[in-house]
Amino acid sequence: MTLRHAIVAAVGGLAACFAQVSTAEEWIEDALLHDGRVIEVRREVRYRFGSELRRWPTQFSLRARNPETGAAVRWDGDNGWNPVLLGFHEGKAHLVIAAGLSSVDLKAFGCPAIPYVFLRADTRGHWQQVRPQEWPNHLLQTNLAPFYEKYMMDKGRLRQAEVLGLIASARQSSSGFIGETIPTDFGSWSYGLKNQWRNRPRPGCEHTIPSNVDPSHPQSAGQPAILVELEVLETKVYEPVWVIEGNADIQFSKWNEIAWDSEQAKRCSALVRMVGDETDRPELRGWLVFVKDETRNRKARYPGTMFCDDRWIWMVDYHVPPDTAYTFITKFSHSGELQYRLKFAKPSPPSSGFLGGLLQSRFRAEGGFLYAEWWNTNQSGYSRHVSRAMKMRLKEPGT
Repeated sequence: MTLRHAIVAAVGGLAACFAQVSTAEEWIEDALLHDGRVIEVRREVRYRFGSELRRWPTQFSLRARNPETGAAVRWDGDNGWNPVLLGFHEGKAHLVIAAGLSSVDLKAFGCPAIPYVFLRADTRGHWQQVRPQEWPNHLLQTNLAPFYEKYMMDKGRLRQAEVLGLIASARQSSSGFIGETIPTDFGSWSYGLKNQWRNRPRPGCEHTIPSNVDPSHPQSAGQPAILVELEVLETKVYEPVWVIEGNADIQFSKWNEIAWDSEQAKRCSALVRMVGDETDRPELRGWLVFVKDETRNRKARYPGTMFCDDRWIWMVDYHVPPDTAYTFITKFSHSGELQYRLKFAKPSPPSSGFLGGLLQSRFRAEGGFLYAEWWNTNQSGYSRHVSRAMKMRLKEPGT
C-alpha cells in the first residue's frame, strides 16, 4: 500500500468512526419557577458526525432536581422539539415542549392543534402526555430558553434575567410562535401566522385539515353543463404562420397588446380574491371568493381565464376531465350567484401544436350572445406564432 492510499484509508476510517459516535455540549440555565424559586437546569445538545466530518444536532436533553422531592429529572428529545417550561406540581415534574421544525413528527403526539406538547413525569420518571385541558394553570409561563445557540454553550451559564431576555427575543423573532405565555389551545396561541401553520398539512396529520375538495361544485368534473353550438362568424388562416415578435426588454410584447385587456383584468381582480393558507376557513383554501358576497360562502375555482363586465363574471375552463374535447364557461353574478354553466366543442386546430383559446381582449356579451375570438397559437421564446384567428359567438342559455 502506498503512503497516499494509507492516508486515504486512515481518513476514511476516521470519518466512519466519527459517523458512529456523537459529542455533546452543555450549558446551565437558571429557571424561574411559578412560586419565585429558581432552579438549575442543565441543558445538553448531542451532535452526530457524518461525511467530511460535518456534524448536526440529533438529540437534546435537560437535567434538573425536583425541588420538592430531590429526585432527578431528565428529558431527552429529538432535534426540533425544544423544552420551553420545566415546572413542578403536587410533587411531580411537568414539562412543555414546542415543535421548532416543520418536519417534526406531530403524529407521535396525536396531532395536537398547536405545536405544543404537555408532559408529566410519573413515579418512575417516565414522561406521559397530558391533555392541555388538564394542565395546571399556574404552569404556563415559559422559563427555559426556547432555542439552542452556540453562544449559550460558550457562555456556560445563563442567569435568570438572560433566560427571560431570550424568551422575549424569541417572541419577537418568531412573530409569537413562542412567547412568554404558553398557549393551551389554538385560540390562545398568539402566533401571527397561526392560520398558515394550521392549514399546511404535516406528515401523518393531513386528516386534521378540512378538505377543500367539493365534487358538488358546478365547476367540478362530472357536473352538468348546457351544450351549445359554436357559431363561427369569420375565420382567418395564416399561411405562413404569423410571428408576433417579443423580447425580454419590454414589459408587454405586441401579443400582449393584442390579447390582454388591462382594464378588464383590474375589474376582475376587484371582484374576486384567492383564499390562501392564512384563512380562518381552511375549507376555502385555493378557492376564489366573491368580494360582494355577503354570505361569505359562495366560491369558484380559478380556471386561468376570466371575463368581467359591470354585472357578470365568466370563467373559462379549457380542460375538464373527462370532457376534454369541450371548453366550459361558467357565469356568476358579482356576488357569486351561479347563472349557468355551458360547454362547446373546441374547434379542431389547423395544425399540430397550435392550441386554441379565447382572447381576453375580445370578449363581450351583447343581445343574448357571447362574442369572442378563438386564436390558435403557440409560443417560441418571447414570440407568439399564430396559425388561425376565428370570430365566434355563443347563444347564452335562458336568453
